[in-house]
Amino acid sequence: MTSITAERLTELQSTHRIFTSNILWRDVREISLTAVLLVLFVVLGIQLPLPRTWFLVVPVLLWYGCFMLVYRSRQPAQPHSQDAKPREILQSSLAQVDHQIWLLRNVHIWGLVPGAIPMLAFFGQVGWETRSGGWLTVLVTASLASFAMLALAAIYRVNQTAVRTYLEPRRQELISALTGFTEGSAAPS
Repeated sequence: MTSITAERLTELQSTHRIFTSNILWRDVREISLTAVLLVLFVVLGIQLPLPRTWFLVVPVLLWYGCFMLVYRSRQPAQPHSQDAKPREILQSSLAQVDHQIWLLRNVHIWGLVPGAIPMLAFFGQVGWETRSGGWLTVLVTASLASFAMLALAAIYRVNQTAVRTYLEPRRQELISALTGFTEGSAAPS
């Protein structure tokens, strides 16, 4: 079994701090955006003569915001104390990366499909109510619905690319560091 150097451990700890900070601020941005969108959808729904299916987005936004808050509270970033053992730091980092992999791999289940359902219902209702406008109206409504679905597909693809190009290599790096780690092989920084 090879040993991990103190420099390598310090580098992994630094990368973990940056990773944790990035995840925290991503979650803050997403939860904040969800709150703003929730208010916007309610205000626009009240102010404008929009189809009733407009309000189907409200429970989805509530679900998304609550899911992110609960998920975040159940997977808190564990700040490492100065006396934390290197193995514990590596295991904590690996657990956090595994949670992010799960979150992004399953974004279609908890985020995208629940969002697609009210969008399709809204466009379906708009299409139905404007069907007397002829083929041009149908084409515009179908184009908007297609654009929305393509945007959701792009979001899914970006998340899967992030898992493949960033999270999986990081996970393998942490597994390798844990495998190569022997107690006492590196002094905690």
